[in-house]
Formats: sequence, structure tokens, C-alpha cells
Amino acid sequence: MKKGLLFYVGLLSVLVVSAQKVKKPSVLIYGENVAAFAAAMQSAKSDVPTLWVVSSSTIADDFLLGTNSIDNTFFSDGGVWMDLLMEMSGSGSRSDSLARVVKANLRSDSLINAVLRMIKEQKNLTVIYDTQLKSLKHNKKYWSVGLGNKKRLNVRVVADLSRTQDLRKLVWSHEDVSNERKIRRLNDFTSKQLRTLICSGELDGELKALQLSDLLVGEKEGFIDMIGNAELFQGNGQNIPFLAATGQAIGATAAYLAFFKTTADKIEVRKLQNELLTFGMRILPYQDVPVEDIHFVAIQKVGLATVLDREKINLSFNLQRDDDVSYAETRVVLEEIYSRAQLWRVSREDDRFTWDNFIDFVQFVGLKGNEVRRQVEKDWSDKLGFEGAFDGDAGVTRYQFSVILDKYASPYSVNITHDGSFQY
Repeated sequence: MKKGLLFYVGLLSVLVVSAQKVKKPSVLIYGENVAAFAAAMQSAKSDVPTLWVVSSSTIADDFLLGTNSIDNTFFSDGGVWMDLLMEMSGSGSRSDSLARVVKANLRSDSLINAVLRMIKEQKNLTVIYDTQLKSLKHNKKYWSVGLGNKKRLNVRVVADLSRTQDLRKLVWSHEDVSNERKIRRLNDFTSKQLRTLICSGELDGELKALQLSDLLVGEKEGFIDMIGNAELFQGNGQNIPFLAATGQAIGATAAYLAFFKTTADKIEVRKLQNELLTFGMRILPYQDVPVEDIHFVAIQKVGLATVLDREKINLSFNLQRDDDVSYAETRVVLEEIYSRAQLWRVSREDDRFTWDNFIDFVQFVGLKGNEVRRQVEKDWSDKLGFEGAFDGDAGVTRYQFSVILDKYASPYSVNITHDGSFQY
């Protein structure tokens, strides 16, 4: 079996190098595991020429961390990892239930074949195997990289996602970087911190997450590693989905820095989150909103704006999608996002959101006319997928609230700072 895998890896090297014109890379990803794969895929998907350097001759062993089954309690798969699971299954559409079936019986040959196909589709990705990084030096805007094959190249961003996390020592041999544990339980984040999340997943039977500042621990001059999150490489294969999500977040960050030719402190959180959401990242793992839901991204965006009362989101992280929404539970954030919201509230005594007053609110803060009501009624069952018939006196559920607010007033479009404060 291992010889077969080595054959496939050797074949991949030929396919990637010969089947396309190799572009000068702007991002270098170093590592041999699923985090490095996800980072390389995301960076390439973000339209940034990317070089993935794998120190070993095969990725099979480290990809699965010795496991052949992942038995997660929660639905938290997304992004590149979900794409890989669906590629293994042969499905053209995402499904939480199908992902769980695939994870229950992971085969190395099936996984590597899926990886080969996915990489081959990325015109911006080049892969080099069995190569070490021998030297690393920062020269003004670029990193000068010396490879084990005696080749040298300049890239804007270097990301170390290897298990050993040794690249930093090539540059800052005596630097003391905090390796304080950054991964926290999802329910321990404040609302402000939740707005800056970039990945989440299951670890040790709990939903946990990272915000942008957690990912940038130790970032310096376009060098990124996992010094504060190296624990993900420990333990068994149950960590793989979270490891992949972290890798994808690092890949998006690296691509952002290279594409915009900027520094980490200038990253616009919403732009980075948008890039991740575009490629399927499940930043907020709502258990009652499956990845295949037609409004999945809208729910993610309103969730990241933290409009809804978090007290109703339990330890299992459910949106509580069928519960009705009141103005009281949304007032503080709505009035912070929309300055006009306070004016709307003055003439309202009924705290309960009905469809009549909710549409009135959306039109008022979104500076829109009666076309909103007409469109909602028209699209109710077909495009919106809401159950029953439109009733102006009926309550608005948390799910419906999120869908319509995102569509017509977009609270997510308000920029935020790195600490989660709204920025106007």
C-alpha cells in the first residue's frame, strides 16, 4: 500500500509541475499535513501563486495522524476539509450527514487520490516533495528562501504548518515567543471576540475556536506559524478537522498579506472572513443550520455581527432557529450598527417583532421602500424557502430574521477592528 501511495505522490509531482506553467510564487507553505494542504489550497483559491513545500516524500502518514476513523460529536466540518470529504465520496454538493459517513471509514488511498485531484485543479498551486527549507532571511519586502535542492526564491509570505514548527529558528534563534494556549471554548468568547472569529471546530468533545488575533501570535514581517496552537499536532486524528480549518485560515491570511502587499495590523477582518466564507469555511458551527442550507452564508454573516441574543445559544451552539425574535434582545447591537434604529424605536411600544413591524424596521434602517415587503411576499416559499404562508401578524423566527436582515440591511457590512469593535 505504501509503495502505491508513493507512486501517486510521485505522479502528482509530475502532474503539478508539467501540466501547467509554474508562476512565480508569492506565498510559501511549509508542512506535510492536512493543515498545510488546506493552507495551500486556500491561498491558491484566493488567486495568489502558491508554493507548497513538503519535507517528506509522502503526505499519507501525517495527513491522517494514524487514524482511519473520525467520530466527532458536533457538525463542524467546512471549507477545504469538507471539500476533501465530498471529493472522497464523489458527491458534487456538501452534506453534513455524508461527511459523517466518510469520516467513519477513512482510507489512505482514497484520501490521497482525492488530494491529487483537488491539487491538480489549482492553477496557482505548485507542490515540491522531499525538500527541506535550509535558510530563511527577510529582505525588505520579501523572504529569501533557500531550499534543500539548492534553489533559491523570493516570496512575500512564509507560513510554517509543519509538525516540528522549526522554521522560526532559522531567523530568530533567540527570540522568546509565547506559546500560550490560544484555542478556547466557543462559549467563552465575548460578543466582541466572536465578531473576529476565523475558524472553529471540535476538540476534546467541545466546540472551540480561534479569532484573528490568536492566529497572528508570533506573526512577524509576513512570517506565520502555529507557535500558539501547536497542540493541534498532538493527540489522535480526531483533531484533523480543526487542524484543517486552522490551516485554511492561515492560508487565507497569507494570501491576503501577499495579494494586498500589506502587514498583519492592516488586515480588514471582514475581508478576510469573506474570503473564507466564499470557499465554504464554517466559522460559526451552528448545529441546527446544516452546511447545505441555502442561507448558510447569510446565517454566518449575521452571526458574526452578533445581533441575536447569545443567551439563547446553548453549549451545543444552536441558533435556536425556530424561536421568535424580540426587539429587546437585538436592541443594543442594532442601535450600535444602525444609527437610525433609535429613531425607529421611539414610536414603537410593541417589543415583539412581527413581520409587519420587522419589514418596517428593515426598510427604515436600510433606507429602502415598500419593495422589500413586496419582494418578501413574492419570494416567501420559492426563493426564501420559508414554511407556511406570509402573515404580517406572525412572529419572526431567528432564522428568518437573519436571512432578511442580511439580504436587505446587511449588519455584517459594517467593518470591525481587530478587537471586534464596530468601525464606521
